[in-house]
Amino acid sequence: MRKTITLFLSLFVLSLAALAQERTVTGKVISSADKLGIPGVSVVEPGTTNGAVTDIDGKYSIMVKSTTTQLRFSGTGLVTQTLNIPASNSLDVTMSQDVQKIGEVVVTALGVKREEKSLGYSTQKVSGEELSDAKEANFINSLQGRVAGVSITGSSNLGGSSRILLRGLRSINFENQPLFVVDGIPMNNENVATLDQARGALGYDYGNAIQDINPDDIESINVLKGPSATALYGSRGSNGVIIITTKKGVAREKNEKYSPIGVTLNIGFGMKKIYNLPKYQNRYGGGASPDFIESDIHPGEYRSEFEYDGSWGPELLGQEVYQWDSYYPSMPNYNKKTPWVAHPDNVKDFFQTGIVKNNSIALDGGNEKSLFRLGYTNYDEKGVIPNERLNRNIISFNGSNKFTDRLSADITMNYVVSRGKGRAATGYNSIASNFNQWWERQLDIHELEDYKNPDGTQRAWNMNSEEDPSPLYWDNPYWVCYENYETDQRNRLYGGLNLNYDLGKGFSVIASGKTDYYDEFRQERVAVGSAIATAIPSYSENTLQFNENNYEIMLNYKHRISDAFDFNGFVGANRMDQKFSNKFIATQGGLKVPNFYSISNSQSSELIESSQVRQMRKNSVFASASVGYKSFLYLDVTGRNDWSSTLPEDNNSYFYPSVSGSFVFSELLDMSWLSYGKLRAGWALTAVDPPAYRSTATPALISDNFNGVPTSVLPGTFNNTTLKPEFTSGFETGLEAKFLNQRISMDVAYSSTLSKDVIFNVQQSSASGITYKIYNAAEISNKTVELMLNVIPVKLKNSFEWGVGFNWAKTKNMVEKLFTDENGNETESVQIGTAPFSATLQMYKGMEASQIVGYDFVYDDKGNKIVDADGFYKRTATVTPLGSVLPDYTGGVSTYVTFKGIRLGGLIDFQKGGKVYSLTNVWGRYSGIFAETAEGDIRENGLINEGVTETGEANTTVISAVDHYFQDGGYVITAADVYDASFVKLRELTLSYELPSSLFKKGIRGVSVGIYGRNLAILHKNAPNIDPESGLSTSNVQGFEGGQLPTARTFGINLNVRF
Repeated sequence: MRKTITLFLSLFVLSLAALAQERTVTGKVISSADKLGIPGVSVVEPGTTNGAVTDIDGKYSIMVKSTTTQLRFSGTGLVTQTLNIPASNSLDVTMSQDVQKIGEVVVTALGVKREEKSLGYSTQKVSGEELSDAKEANFINSLQGRVAGVSITGSSNLGGSSRILLRGLRSINFENQPLFVVDGIPMNNENVATLDQARGALGYDYGNAIQDINPDDIESINVLKGPSATALYGSRGSNGVIIITTKKGVAREKNEKYSPIGVTLNIGFGMKKIYNLPKYQNRYGGGASPDFIESDIHPGEYRSEFEYDGSWGPELLGQEVYQWDSYYPSMPNYNKKTPWVAHPDNVKDFFQTGIVKNNSIALDGGNEKSLFRLGYTNYDEKGVIPNERLNRNIISFNGSNKFTDRLSADITMNYVVSRGKGRAATGYNSIASNFNQWWERQLDIHELEDYKNPDGTQRAWNMNSEEDPSPLYWDNPYWVCYENYETDQRNRLYGGLNLNYDLGKGFSVIASGKTDYYDEFRQERVAVGSAIATAIPSYSENTLQFNENNYEIMLNYKHRISDAFDFNGFVGANRMDQKFSNKFIATQGGLKVPNFYSISNSQSSELIESSQVRQMRKNSVFASASVGYKSFLYLDVTGRNDWSSTLPEDNNSYFYPSVSGSFVFSELLDMSWLSYGKLRAGWALTAVDPPAYRSTATPALISDNFNGVPTSVLPGTFNNTTLKPEFTSGFETGLEAKFLNQRISMDVAYSSTLSKDVIFNVQQSSASGITYKIYNAAEISNKTVELMLNVIPVKLKNSFEWGVGFNWAKTKNMVEKLFTDENGNETESVQIGTAPFSATLQMYKGMEASQIVGYDFVYDDKGNKIVDADGFYKRTATVTPLGSVLPDYTGGVSTYVTFKGIRLGGLIDFQKGGKVYSLTNVWGRYSGIFAETAEGDIRENGLINEGVTETGEANTTVISAVDHYFQDGGYVITAADVYDASFVKLRELTLSYELPSSLFKKGIRGVSVGIYGRNLAILHKNAPNIDPESGLSTSNVQGFEGGQLPTARTFGINLNVRF
């Protein structure tokens, strides 16, 4: 590599002698529409192959012969101009669009800007305005329904995680989400969560790290989906890349009307209301039987069965009985009987209106040499449950400077401080689990609001007994919010410095340094006086640290070989250093002193501690060559080689190439109705190296001393010193076309990938003494079809315009192969995760990836369910696959209307297929709180399961409702609560108005105001009582629902003022 760079530099030095007879022409190319700089314009010395390309601000510099009198300016979608060079050697140009050849420049791999027509792979661009019109705390959610082939599962919890997949999954144990790159900086997007939280047991969802990106700072997002598009990003780009370009400064002319420094002020306010609650029954109250319990302390009187946390109790007819609040001396109903009546809104009334405030200010300006943008944003959200809050402060800076005609630099720096308090836990035993899985319908939530007695003890509805009113299984939900709360803080710094030197003759060199650093501190509390049946009083601290540094140098060359051929290429090298640590410490055995949260307050001196540290380095070289022929035929070839520290030292190098091409056939056709047409195709190989320390010898773990002698044990999962990277080969082809002056555009794509040597833990024989060993073994295939269509049905001269967009994608994700041992024995399945109680998530050979596995109903040859002798449904003898969590297809429909500054927009997105296992339905029916458990008189008369006996006769056996919802429910027969996850959602509505500029005489450049709504309605779903889209984490464990907060709709208003 060093010899190659030396050779290039030597050639440049030898060419300096020829420069004496040349002169340098500089200038800027701007758009006639908005007077902003146009990047990617070709500037050519006529009759030669000498040329230059304008930078992101539209600036150029070109050396020409002293006898040259003209320059030719051309660009995709622009009218070509040939202009005389003035004596000053400074030539600024204003260019207008050619509607017959309109195109755009897009940001591709490694930040290289390319004409869209030259690309041989699929990309899709989303503007920053589309994200900021209806802001989300996690901007990933704003991509829902906008990009074909993108599947997003968002959380309904405050600051929760959002999982994004591009064209399915490719790995079993490792990351399947795409790489995020912000202004060339690779960004960490980990969601560090406990295994219990990810699988639907109790835990906190702290969100994935990419939500630190501020949507107000985003100029555009470009989604690279295919392997050809992402091969240059190395192993982390194997799942696709999402390239985020942030807003930059704009050079402003001095005049009397406006300030030379632009000021943009955004003020946003929104409100959140939950709306997707289950359908509850309001006929029966709490208890395990239809009779009240005789009171022990009120002889001859009756009380409610508050020890039972379900609603199979007496009918709610207004009877006067002793209830939970009659046992606390400090409560108004102490020693009083109260009416046994329903409180239909006792869940809804617990949730408050969430308040979202999003305010930002940005300053920008500059001149022909220097540009800057400085922004500050404060995002503050009060959640929908009490004591829940998320606050985020973001400072961002972008600057660039041209020191000489050849040397320029740009810098990006962002600092984020995010603080959370009182996030709702997810999973079993959370607040949402309490309300929707174990609850009593007669409870008055307002009586519970005053949750503490004067002595600080808890007022619990689920008491141990009349003599012991402390909580049994469930805490008062307000106690959970105000006493058992968490706090967290993340400090993040990311940025980069780029130095660009124009070597002349089409050569330039870029050197850059980039960093992404954050530390995060989490505290979790369980107060003394909480329900000890589910949680021992405790305090824990979790400290996370992450740092990644990238050092890169890249040599670029652009050259017009002849009037027919263009060449664009680069070679480069990168070093990536990454460090991560995760330290956890917690009290054990309870807390000595109530309400004092410190590790030193542990009852036991033996604390619970764990520590994880990883460090890795990757060295890389890469190259790309692009050749264009007469602006209609393009060929790209790339290659990258990595040396990874996570692989065996003697076999840590791996290479992956790509080749792609495009044929712009519209350049050869003279058809007035065809504005643009392109065929594209590409092939690539990408690779994923294993995580740190899995290819080394298996280390022994230090264990407790035995009789004072240190001991160690071997872990249950063994490493493998022969591990190789996972390789994915992929082919993609597509057709792009635009018709009738851009009024109709379409993009059809097909891609096929095969991932080999996929790494996972293979179960070992019990005789080996180990449980698992890691191997390269599996093969996973993906086949995807995508369609994007945009139509402008109406476009009038009076500025009225109506547009409609549609995208659709279908992915078939198959497990082609798992592990085969030396004896030819094949592994049929591998487990990824386990839901609480019943279901597991597994990969099955020959089936779609990510299968929910559990017990199914037994059917006869005619498809009837078989009922046993007691009247209950029979279940299969062993567990069986019940369906993949991955959807059959996804898509979205968007529309807009614009007229004289008014813009109305809407977005509907949909998913067909996929499965979800719902614990909310499992326990919500078994506990008797859902409406279906009180239909008709099934509680009094029982019910008959529809089905046949083992001999084929119709079932006639009556069973009790409470037994039915247990024996025939998802706890016993998993399939009973596995549902189709299809949905259609009204995702977004926006209305904005740009006030006429004539209203502002001086100082104000523009004012716009808008209103919006997000997550407005679920128009269709097949899963009862839940939102089938709700996610728990970003891990590969998906398809398990339970304990998430209900879906909330958001209404808001935005004001944008530009000075």
